[in-house]
Amino acid sequence: MLSIRSIGKGTLCLPLCVLALGCSHQQTPAGPVPSSETLIPQVDAQALKAEPAGQLTGPHFLSATTEEDGHTDWNLPLQEGQCYTFSGIGGQGVKQLYLYLWDQAEKRVATEKPERPQVTLRYCPEVSGSYHLQAKTGEGHGPMAVGVYAVAAPPKAVPPPPPPPPPQLDLGQIIDQQAMAAAPGAIRVGDFYRGVAGGGNDRSDWFTTLEPGRCYWFIGAGAPTVKELYLYLWNPQLQRVSDNRSSSNRSMMGHCPMVPGMYKIEAKVSSGKGEYQLGVYVK
Repeated sequence: MLSIRSIGKGTLCLPLCVLALGCSHQQTPAGPVPSSETLIPQVDAQALKAEPAGQLTGPHFLSATTEEDGHTDWNLPLQEGQCYTFSGIGGQGVKQLYLYLWDQAEKRVATEKPERPQVTLRYCPEVSGSYHLQAKTGEGHGPMAVGVYAVAAPPKAVPPPPPPPPPQLDLGQIIDQQAMAAAPGAIRVGDFYRGVAGGGNDRSDWFTTLEPGRCYWFIGAGAPTVKELYLYLWNPQLQRVSDNRSSSNRSMMGHCPMVPGMYKIEAKVSSGKGEYQLGVYVK
């Protein structure tokens, strides 16, 4: 249902209101000025030029003002998925015709204020509902007519797919490659030891059995957020026998034990945080 309300200067009032209460700026016009109807062909021609495929959505809006800055307001339904062309023509005496559009929250969503009595406004609503249209004369006054024409909105652009996640850093592969370069022919003993630095936990302790007559390499690697990775090795008597305080996220130390038994390995992230792993290799 379309509704109309005429507000401000230029409102047409019945003579009775002058005699009884005076003209109200909120008074609904008694009816369209007949000369407004003669503007309809111009309104349609202007709309056709602006949007050839547009279809008239309903009766034309006809009104008139008797003073400058007079305006008439209408409520009309608009549908999401449509684009609307509002074509307005001001008749004799109207030098400037403006169009304004507000959404359901009375937030202005479109404005056209040309320095002439011919105006077109285009709007593609994202939400269906009742909208508030206003036609207002700037300079001059007289009859005016507005038509609303709809066309299907162009399809919305498909958003680009999100970028692929960065490849998962394979710390174990990095450690194996470093072992092949540092100790060709060495064999990894067991699985990798794993730790995470951050949240107050910046070190990990592990234990492994070492045998005399062999040499061992202890190779660690951390994520890029690990800035300094330290490695320490203690013998069964808890004496430190090897260490490497690396200033990067990679660290390696070696040891050829003379005493068999359970050795303690400690990895410490001195700077940075993140995941790290350690492999033990024997030859």
